[in-house]
Amino acid sequence: METAAQIFLGFIIAIVLTGGAFQLLGRYVYNYRLTDTSIQVVVARAVPVMRIRFADIEEINELTWKQVLTFPLRQLLKFLFALSFGNRIIGRAVHIQKRNGLIRSFVLSPDDVPAFLQQASEHLDERS
Repeated sequence: METAAQIFLGFIIAIVLTGGAFQLLGRYVYNYRLTDTSIQVVVARAVPVMRIRFADIEEINELTWKQVLTFPLRQLLKFLFALSFGNRIIGRAVHIQKRNGLIRSFVLSPDDVPAFLQQASEHLDERS
């Protein structure tokens, strides 16, 4: 019969292994594509599941986990209620704030955050 400590240890090991697998393989599940009119969240690099139109974006910026942990409570709540399509647990991410809609805050974790932000900013500048 297993003791509670053994069950707890097994549970912790399962969480760590699952998190590690997601950190390494998550980018092959979710990815992002920039089109002329929107940012698309795609599954398996082919099937679009979400679209955020550039016309609806109010703000887009880089986000680190350190920033999330040091934000004041009001800002932290914005990220806690964000729709997250992150494909990694740890690392840099992009926060997108929409002007309207039921869900206005999104967190994405593209492979190359600076390049993603630059390309998105170019599309946003064209909008103006």
